[in-house]
Amino acid sequence: MVAKPVIDIDLIVEDPTQEEKYVPALERLGYDLTVREPNFYQHRCLRLAKPRVNLHVFGLDCPEHIRHIWFRDWLREHPEDCERYIAAKNC
Repeated sequence: MVAKPVIDIDLIVEDPTQEEKYVPALERLGYDLTVREPNFYQHRCLRLAKPRVNLHVFGLDCPEHIRHIWFRDWLREHPEDCERYIAAKNC
């Protein structure tokens, strides 16, 4: 599905607060840690410039990651909603 020029990826780790276990390897690949949201499921976001990627880091069984999967599956099964999503993201 092509919806916007940014790739969103969820990375699931055992404990997002243990940044030393995953951030250095991602920084070596060119990612920058840009967001820490301890009050939102310990969410972290790292960004890559080229290609433009938002790498969202969540813990195991995080409801937000599960919501992302449900949303992806919904768009795959409902082409009319998928078209609306694409139109909204390309504004």
